[in-house]
Amino acid sequence: MANWNQKFNQTLTSVKQKPANFLLGLIVLIILVITISFSFQGTPTESEDGTKKSALTKIKELFTGQDEEEVMESNIYVVKEGDHLWKIAEEAYGSGYNAYDIALANDIVNPSLIEVGQELNLPELEPKEATVSGEDTEEMSQQPKQYTVVKGDHLWSIAQKVYNDPYKWSAIAQTNSIVNPNYIEVGQVLNLP
Repeated sequence: MANWNQKFNQTLTSVKQKPANFLLGLIVLIILVITISFSFQGTPTESEDGTKKSALTKIKELFTGQDEEEVMESNIYVVKEGDHLWKIAEEAYGSGYNAYDIALANDIVNPSLIEVGQELNLPELEPKEATVSGEDTEEMSQQPKQYTVVKGDHLWSIAQKVYNDPYKWSAIAQTNSIVNPNYIEVGQVLNLP
């Protein structure tokens, strides 16, 4: 036991005197572990639940704390040039009306401000359908027929203010022949459907 303590103290002293050597050895060890894990990547092994998993998958699960199935369930979408939330929702869910859900899941305050390369979490959702009841139609007929854009406005917020339904932004865009809903100007007068 005393011999082991003495060797441990010598090793500790050596690490303190030459930390660069210790770090270099640690890096070599990490590279070796990664190389070995990649060499076993194609060789699946059977796990406790009977499914076959590669060594790399097991290492990923070890570091993330999640099964591969759990990791795969989170749908991440990377914003491309020309994307907007309505278009992304149509592609992901088959309904643009899920755009608001994407905005909520990603804490997006202004849905007009998404950037190319931004990663969006797409939650597991059922496609939404547009709904209009007789009560909504009556309320809409009492609304003003025009709206003047003020600083900070975007179609989503205007639809929320006017109709209490942000999903009606697309109807405003169509009525005013707005090609890019991200570009409206302060002072612009919009006809309301």
